[in-house]
Amino acid sequence: SVPTLEYLYFNVCSSPDQGVTSLFVEDVCMLSMQVLQSIMRSPAYRSPLDREADPSRRQLVEGAQQLLSNFFSAERLDQMTCTVVGVHMTLKAYDLEKWQAEPEEFHHENDLGNFNETLRSESEKLLCKFLETFKGQTISTLMKLLNQVQGVPQGGAD
Repeated sequence: SVPTLEYLYFNVCSSPDQGVTSLFVEDVCMLSMQVLQSIMRSPAYRSPLDREADPSRRQLVEGAQQLLSNFFSAERLDQMTCTVVGVHMTLKAYDLEKWQAEPEEFHHENDLGNFNETLRSESEKLLCKFLETFKGQTISTLMKLLNQVQGVPQGGAD
């Protein structure tokens, strides 16, 4: 339903308060990312309508596809991609401290093959799913972010 999708969108696009990281907020965000990935992966939402012989099922599939098409608008994908990359995947101060203190342990903990899910690993998976499902829009947004970073003057060399 639309309220459920809006709730997932809100959770993915929310940033934790500055300096405060709530495990509950991160867990809700990660679960929302997992649900969105499941929706994009589901063949029920992607199946061709001509395969549906039952008219009532065809109508349900058509309605679901239209709902998702409206939900995954360019603006929403742009906002979710920007938040996933710019907020959830960004290394925080405590990540950098851990990396400097124990680089091998940090790498092992953040490897995608690790069985402990983190907000960063779920963000990576969602970004990959966006690239798979909405390639053109996601690449466009990533290029916009890259151009923004390249346009920022680097400190130190004056």
